[in-house]
Amino acid sequence: MTISNNKPKALIIDPACHSHAGHNVDSVLRYAKELEAKYDVSLAVSGTSEKLLSSDYKVYKISNPYPFVKLDTITNSFVAKIYFKCLQVSRYIYTWLPRVLDHRFISARHKLKRVLKEFKPKDGDLLFLPSTDYYYGLEILKLYKKTKTPANLHLRFIGVLENGRFSKRASKTEIFKLISYLKDDLKVKISAETERYATYIKNITGARVEVTRYPLTIRKKNEPNKADTGPIIVSCPGASREDKGSFDTIPIVNSIFATCGEKVVVNVQGFRKGDLAWEKDAMFMAKRHPSLRLLAPRVSRSDFERYILDADIILLPYNPSSYWYRGSAIFFESIEQGKYMIGRGGNAFVDDLADNNIIDRFYKIDQLGAMMESLSLKPKSYFKEEGEARLERFLSMYDSVNIG
Repeated sequence: MTISNNKPKALIIDPACHSHAGHNVDSVLRYAKELEAKYDVSLAVSGTSEKLLSSDYKVYKISNPYPFVKLDTITNSFVAKIYFKCLQVSRYIYTWLPRVLDHRFISARHKLKRVLKEFKPKDGDLLFLPSTDYYYGLEILKLYKKTKTPANLHLRFIGVLENGRFSKRASKTEIFKLISYLKDDLKVKISAETERYATYIKNITGARVEVTRYPLTIRKKNEPNKADTGPIIVSCPGASREDKGSFDTIPIVNSIFATCGEKVVVNVQGFRKGDLAWEKDAMFMAKRHPSLRLLAPRVSRSDFERYILDADIILLPYNPSSYWYRGSAIFFESIEQGKYMIGRGGNAFVDDLADNNIIDRFYKIDQLGAMMESLSLKPKSYFKEEGEARLERFLSMYDSVNIG
């Protein structure tokens, strides 16, 4: 990309952008596209995938302080089991270790200072963290507290990595205390992925908190011509994990097949090798139910997009204990393709969208079975037409990404 002397600069910082297969690479590139009109954009990420390196953006390498995310990349069950046990031990150690001995703070501080020294932020420039985490988020807030940093700062919270030190018990108190301290600083903007999370942060910090949604491309992929007959294809895109509600796969599949029989085919990604018991159970279910298609635990980005395109219905059975405040990139990547969706109530994005008739909502698994029984009687063309109508409703309500 040619740097213009007339434009201010923007640096997108995402330490969890470590893999070419996940949402983060796509998210970072989507936000970069949104910022291009106003800024010369650079990226600071922990992974340098081919998709990032082949872009026109300058890419800075930073560290990934979250080794747990690498568990998805392990393909050997024995190695995954040992790695998982080591991570559990390190989680316990780091929970009680004095912070001065936590190498992740040191690494985040060092990488951040190095990148900013090279980036040379000036007045009018922007530093944007689209998925604000504990380590880089805390260090950059400290920087703004201690110095008169000239660039504007935008922290977007998604409810995933704000807890520090590997511990679910650790609160977000520390990072939100600094937000409270800086809430009147006009150079610091705070936003969240959902209305529910924005309200939560506002209530505990007193800061002004806006909503910054996941950017849409509205660039329809080539969808195969589908016959209006045959089984309805239900897909659960994304890695199979507890927070995604994937550990309910067996009762969900049983409920759907009990009410719909062979009228419905369910696609589910297999479980990562660290979740050995669930992997075995899922494989057993796939043998028992021919209409359950168990895909690879890890799929390429192009296969993932095809996974969404080939579906008549996208099912998002996420766990409300993890997604109470959270949104879903899969929802946005599905709605932009005009997909009909069903989600579990209690999740922030599902509750918000179901109230506006953009996604169907269920609370209990037997309720999902009854819903699917009714839907299985409809022609496949219904889901395409209704999905397109829901996309139009969504666009009429959510027309701004709101970054700068």
